[in-house]
Amino acid sequence: CLRRTVDYLVRMNDPSVLVDLCLPLLRAREHLKLDAACEMVPALCGLLGENMDVSGRERWVCHALEALSRVNDLFAETIAAVCSARQASGIDLHFEEKREYCERAKSGMLGLRPRLSALKASADAKVAARSLELDGKLDVYL
Repeated sequence: CLRRTVDYLVRMNDPSVLVDLCLPLLRAREHLKLDAACEMVPALCGLLGENMDVSGRERWVCHALEALSRVNDLFAETIAAVCSARQASGIDLHFEEKREYCERAKSGMLGLRPRLSALKASADAKVAARSLELDGKLDVYL
């Protein structure tokens, strides 16, 4: 149910709605599953895109950084383990699906590094601090 909600939020393509709802969803740890969290990563990374002007959108950027940091705190080790796991012989469609969304999440998180470098130099202290914090956590994927 939560994964469908996240999927719907992402497909709405409305950054303000995504920003407002992603943190409460991520705080509901007892309901949050790996697949739903991984579904959020590309959309949240999009909020930090290269063409995104931070001025006037500090709240979006801070929320996106906080949400990505939360996903990282909760699932980074699992995502890294799934991505590096060798598949047993035979066909395991569930594992292949899990690996696919974990690979997308890992790629999105590692793809943030150049943007985080730019955000660390932001005039907004919160944006700079959250960027520095998240950048330091991304080594788990390497």
